[in-house]
Amino acid sequence: MEAIDTVYGAISTDDLGFELMHEHVMVSGSSIWSQYSDLLDPDRAARVVVRLKEAQAEGVATIVDATTFDLERETELLSRVTSASGVNIINATGQ
Repeated sequence: MEAIDTVYGAISTDDLGFELMHEHVMVSGSSIWSQYSDLLDPDRAARVVVRLKEAQAEGVATIVDATTFDLERETELLSRVTSASGVNIINATGQ
């Protein structure tokens, strides 16, 4: 049994299930969400969780998030939504 790192910790490769290999949980221009979050969507994490649960209901168990820093990759957001949704998220572009 081998393990792979997800944003919520290492899991067995046996637990990956059906995977989507190039996804973007949340994308925006650099610093837009962090600088203007109160003007945009303060509850965006809840919206993401709903969509991830819909994907999970269709059989998706793991996604690989390929969002880069310039598209405002937010590892903390990924950790919160994976915990709330039950979908494994692999952050392919770093922390």
